[in-house]
Amino acid sequence: MRMKTQLTILACLIAGSVQAATIDLGPNRMSYSEGFAFNELNGQTGGHISFDLTFNNNVTVLRSTSNNFEVGLSFLTGNPQFITGTGYLLDANGNPLCGVRPLASATTDNGFMFVGLYPMYMDETGTTATDLSKPFDFYGVHFDLNLPETTILEGSFWISTPDYAGKFRIGPQVPETGATLPLFVLAMLGVVLFNRFVIKTK
Repeated sequence: MRMKTQLTILACLIAGSVQAATIDLGPNRMSYSEGFAFNELNGQTGGHISFDLTFNNNVTVLRSTSNNFEVGLSFLTGNPQFITGTGYLLDANGNPLCGVRPLASATTDNGFMFVGLYPMYMDETGTTATDLSKPFDFYGVHFDLNLPETTILEGSFWISTPDYAGKFRIGPQVPETGATLPLFVLAMLGVVLFNRFVIKTK
């Protein structure tokens, strides 16, 4: 997938915690999977990190969007280990849009650590969320991460429907023109880096 590089920092690393950062989501479009540069934790060597990752636009989870919709982070490190933590989606005012969710965690042999939030599920058992229903808009994600003692070399943030069952939308809905079918701005789809790994919870 094409990595977006426009990342605006609202606050710097303070006592090992990123207070807030904003990602430029780019043009309005429909998509199955998007990736964005997130390098604020580069050089971090472990510990508890709590931060709000906000967007310059809204993301809409549609009725047709898969319940397996996820948002997450990946980190390249020389010694990948499992990340634990929790997270929740943010509304337009930066407040929680849903309850706190446990994060899924995975690692790969080539040095990557992954952590993902599945907002449509309450917990690791796959219980469907009762505090969130589609469609809905969100404007960011809050993460509380417990990082292992390994140095982060590179990072990225992603939004994805890993089973390709229904797209999500970035930005306002594209208006209908005189035709009966809605028109959408389509995103360029690339190779999905993150959704072929088995998600493990811890």
